[in-house]
Amino acid sequence: MSNVASTIRSSRVNMGTALGRTKTKAKAGSSAKQYRLALISAIIVFGLVVFMVASSAYCAKLQTSNNNLESNITHLEADIDSLNEQIANQTKIENIASVAVNQLHMVYPTSDNCINIDSTEAEGNGSLAAVIKDEAYN
Repeated sequence: MSNVASTIRSSRVNMGTALGRTKTKAKAGSSAKQYRLALISAIIVFGLVVFMVASSAYCAKLQTSNNNLESNITHLEADIDSLNEQIANQTKIENIASVAVNQLHMVYPTSDNCINIDSTEAEGNGSLAAVIKDEAYN
């Protein structure tokens, strides 16, 4: 009987170890699934972080470019204002008269410099230019 009892005990031990191995295999399978899931999650998170860093760098590059363009616009607006001021100064009647008299040696007309043209002369001659030419060179 002791032989039978020891056999029963050893079979119980073998059954227990067999059941334990099955549980271990099941735990190992779920552990592998959890590991894969954690690995995939880590890869996705890493990809999102890389994407956010790249997006942030691109935004910084665009901001720098925008700041440079705004600076150029400010300088160009200052140049335009300066040119508009120069145009306003050059087109004043006093400045035009000064350039005409001093640089181009123009004079104000006198009665000797004026030609009087009668409208009947222009009609008879046929051309106003011809009448002016005749009066100027006579």
